[in-house]
Amino acid sequence: MSHVMSNPFTNLGAPPEGDDPEGQLRYLRQVMDAFSQTDNPRVKPLGRKLDVALEKMAKKSERGADPETLARELHAEVRALSLQTYELLLTVINQVRATLRIKLQRGMAGDERLKSEQLQDGLALYAQGLRKLLSAIKKGNQQGQDEGSEMLQRASLQLDAIGQQLRT
Repeated sequence: MSHVMSNPFTNLGAPPEGDDPEGQLRYLRQVMDAFSQTDNPRVKPLGRKLDVALEKMAKKSERGADPETLARELHAEVRALSLQTYELLLTVINQVRATLRIKLQRGMAGDERLKSEQLQDGLALYAQGLRKLLSAIKKGNQQGQDEGSEMLQRASLQLDAIGQQLRT
């Protein structure tokens, strides 16, 4: 289970609350940094898009762009990049869950099985929170986004606790 111990998503946490485009982009960059430790082929192009968005925001801000216009443009870009990033994260998490499911079906020693089942439960909660967040973002439902973020926060705490157990 050593691949689980070095899970790049363990300390990721939930997206930042509120509508701050810079904070959202920085969180997405953290997600992409975690993804860069996986072999998913969709990571690099999406990471480049995030880097370009961060650069654009910085340049426009330095040039003294109208803050309201900049915020509107960035909000639209962040929304699109968020959807792409969260969909990719959901895909990767579901792949990990499928791998764990196969390992659990093959049978494991008691302690390793328990930890794998706990990890499976934590990842399931994280995936559920991501699906809720994605759906809410697509619908523009702020309450749903808040609920999805809360689920992600709970799942992150659960995954952090599991990560601590795996290190012992």
